[in-house]
Amino acid sequence: MKLNHYAYLASRLKSELRSALRSALRFALHARVHTLPRAFIARWQGKELRRSVAFAHEHLPIYRDLWQAHGVRPGDIRSSGDIRKLPITSKRLFKEHPSEKLLDDLSAHSGEYVWKETSGSTGEPFRFPARASARRLTRERAFDEYRFLLWRGNPLHWVVDHAKIARIDEERVPGELSITRAELRKDPEAACEALRRYGADVVWGTPTSLLELAEYAARMPEARRPRPHFLVSTGETLTPASRAYIAKLLGGEVYDSYGLKEIGIIGVECRVHEGLHVYEESVLVEIVDEEGRALPPGTAGRVIVTRFDENQILPFIRYDTGDRGMIVASPCPCGLPAHRLSVRGRRGGMLTFGSKRIHRVEFEFAMDQFHASIMRYQLAKVGPLRAELRIVPAGGFSSAVSDEVRARFREQFGITPRVTVVRALPATSAGKTLTVIDETDRKTA
Repeated sequence: MKLNHYAYLASRLKSELRSALRSALRFALHARVHTLPRAFIARWQGKELRRSVAFAHEHLPIYRDLWQAHGVRPGDIRSSGDIRKLPITSKRLFKEHPSEKLLDDLSAHSGEYVWKETSGSTGEPFRFPARASARRLTRERAFDEYRFLLWRGNPLHWVVDHAKIARIDEERVPGELSITRAELRKDPEAACEALRRYGADVVWGTPTSLLELAEYAARMPEARRPRPHFLVSTGETLTPASRAYIAKLLGGEVYDSYGLKEIGIIGVECRVHEGLHVYEESVLVEIVDEEGRALPPGTAGRVIVTRFDENQILPFIRYDTGDRGMIVASPCPCGLPAHRLSVRGRRGGMLTFGSKRIHRVEFEFAMDQFHASIMRYQLAKVGPLRAELRIVPAGGFSSAVSDEVRARFREQFGITPRVTVVRALPATSAGKTLTVIDETDRKTA
């Protein structure tokens, strides 16, 4: 009996060692994909795409029905280039289907997933199932969220075991210092003191939240300000003026990141800070025109993403982010071959003044030329033919800049907004600032 018992234990140990070795080898390759030649990245993405499509077709009626209606079968997807055979999906598509259509046979495993909801900054919040997780900082999550630190030379084990992470967010994360936006606004001095005492290496937040933190810190003596080494902006457009202001007052290097709550992180900056390196081992990004045709690097269009993740309950395949952007055509000076994404802001949303319409993208593009002197902005419709442009100024702002902005609007849009300088712009419960808002019927554009 003892011999049989020992043989069983030896067999179990051998099996666990083999499994651990396979997992370690897969992670080692996974972590290197974005550093390898483009041909290898394309092959990896093709393999992951085939696996994701097969899983979605087998388990999720929403994808089976959609692909059948478009005459596409899993066997038609052989390479990453075949992704264009699949129809584009959207938040609206998922909202139109009941939960059983999103889960099918996975609904029996209710303890394995939770329902989450997007912030609704697009005007279209929706609930989606995600795998239940304690969100502890594993090597996989550390690589996913903090690879910009790895690119700087920090070893992965340091990030997992020693890095002190803080967030200004409503979702508390075990092992990290979490400060909600309500706590920051209610007692900013206590929040700044908590961050200083904690000695955060990295602080995450939306640009709105990080700006508020910087403004509160500016009112305190320098010795009592939090001094994180790095600040990571997420969830909104980070303007150059905002980046400079945050870095000056908090003393850390600011990294911009891009992601969606339902997708996860899609890309992050390297030390060059000229575009977001796409997480190409986990995400395939396409840029397409309004008809869904592929656009070449250097041309702006709709940002479509596919997430490869074995742990996803609901895969997002050819998902329209609602954002506008482009793949940067030139290689990055840092040497990484992973594509760089430049996000130009959200599509959709517009204000109507008589027969004239201002789309959100047009407005944001018009404001781009003033980024050195304007930190944040919001265009509000305050009457049938009246608009107010609220501006949080940067150091270079003056009455001449205000006049130039009004002239630009008059020339491009046929309206002349009242320009109002403000200390801050109102934020949503998700810590974001709406760039266009219709106050005539209290509905946001």
